[in-house]
Amino acid sequence: MTIFTVWRDERLVALLPALAQATTIASPTNDQTPLFGPLASDADGAARLLSAVVASRPARLDLGYLDGRTPATAHGIAALRLRGYRPLVRQTLRAPFTDVSGEWDAFATRIGKKRRAELRRTERRLREQGDLDVEVYTGGPDLDARLAEGYRVEAAGWKGEQGTAITSTQTMRGFYTAVAHWAAQQGWLRLVFLRLGGRAIAFEFILAHDHVLYDLKGGYDERYRAWGPGIWLMHQILRQAFADGTRCIEWLGTDDPYKLEWSDGVREHVTSTWLPPTLRGIAEHRSRTLWRASRSRGKDLLRERLPAPVIERMKALRR
Repeated sequence: MTIFTVWRDERLVALLPALAQATTIASPTNDQTPLFGPLASDADGAARLLSAVVASRPARLDLGYLDGRTPATAHGIAALRLRGYRPLVRQTLRAPFTDVSGEWDAFATRIGKKRRAELRRTERRLREQGDLDVEVYTGGPDLDARLAEGYRVEAAGWKGEQGTAITSTQTMRGFYTAVAHWAAQQGWLRLVFLRLGGRAIAFEFILAHDHVLYDLKGGYDERYRAWGPGIWLMHQILRQAFADGTRCIEWLGTDDPYKLEWSDGVREHVTSTWLPPTLRGIAEHRSRTLWRASRSRGKDLLRERLPAPVIERMKALRR
């Protein structure tokens, strides 16, 4: 791991962690990364940071999960363009967010009468089964036990079946456990449980920082699916956020319909490869751009010639 930094008057003003591999500099990201980007206090710091990165003359610069609307990332991208670097960009995620800086009553009205009635019905049905309680756990000596409980809930449905749950691999479990312990030490951890008769039936793994909630992972016990515990828990998280001074909830991940229902929009996170203004870099950018264009055209021709039922079947096989 290499950490690029910029200092001004003995004060750290910008930094970017990266992986330096031969002639490539890459962001330390993977498919569990919700968001990445440089940190900088101002435009000058961001520009100097990218100058430090390209000073080593990498043959390529791979940056993943960027939100180009954050000031530091936008300034960094501008600095790369000024130096002649050419991007190859692909969209990685469209992550929903909800602005909770207003009034709850106005937001509740926006949800609509039908959804509000469904939520009341869900609560009534759940309470008919036993005591209903929302617990927010922020850390303590029993953290590992609470994590294990939350992991079991998250893996109890389709995530466990499809291999995307936290417990799907030891590496993933170890990663989220380490994040939880680190966040608990910072006071940022929020493990939110929906309990029915003391039993956890829904769970959200959240980090809270600077009046923003970041919803990393979550799920519910599929045995209670008919009662909608996951949606009801999200509703309670939203309601509390309006009350406690939270400014925004970043739902992260993808733009699933159940998230979009609560959201004010999406943040488009992209992965980009930046190639230098050298003969090799220009040639690689040109060849890869042409290859992408030909591949896209090939897909268009395939759609034009194949019957619609065949295309739908192919899509189903990829899911």
